[in-house]
Amino acid sequence: MRNWLVGRSLLTAAMAVVFVVLAVPTEASATERIRAFVVDLEVHEDTSVTVVEQITYDFGPTGEHHGIIREIPLLYGTDDNQVTLDLTVQSVTDENGVPRPYTDTGYGYRQLKIGDPDVEVLNEHTYVITYVVDRAITGFDDYDELFWNVTGTGWSVPIDTAVARVTLPEAANEATNSATCFTGALFSKEKECTAVVLDDRTALFEATGLSAYEG
Repeated sequence: MRNWLVGRSLLTAAMAVVFVVLAVPTEASATERIRAFVVDLEVHEDTSVTVVEQITYDFGPTGEHHGIIREIPLLYGTDDNQVTLDLTVQSVTDENGVPRPYTDTGYGYRQLKIGDPDVEVLNEHTYVITYVVDRAITGFDDYDELFWNVTGTGWSVPIDTAVARVTLPEAANEATNSATCFTGALFSKEKECTAVVLDDRTALFEATGLSAYEG
């Protein structure tokens, strides 16, 4: 899935954050894939958002791999109304909370290069990235909106399952929230996904069977 919006009276979502695989500069093998891309976004009253991404990546049984590169765009909007997000990485771990080594660079985006260059990885590995984004909410006259790219369209491997859960502040009201999602290549408006408002504070989005370079 690509882009997502969330709001006081609008809750829209789509999956796409640029999440690229890194090992060696070669095309991904036929056995490589993302088994699951699961994201939790918690919207706070101060308009900041805590994001927890859990990516289960299958490198396959062979090849020279050391980890992944995660690129998070920080510039949103048009030239006339462009917003630069303020992002703070809190942790990068495995599924058991064990820290994973990473480097943090980038301008106009954040690039997290996760993995040990001296250690090769094969088969399935899980990466859990936790960060906080300030100024993530856009306010309009009659609603607030969170526009968020979740899985990205830069993956050279397919994504079996992508899921995102958005939790709004306590003051949110189910009656004034709505949700939608988009899938496909960059700029696609396809809707091969589900978007459901579960209750006053929670919306759930899901897509399956995404091809390479789709989100």
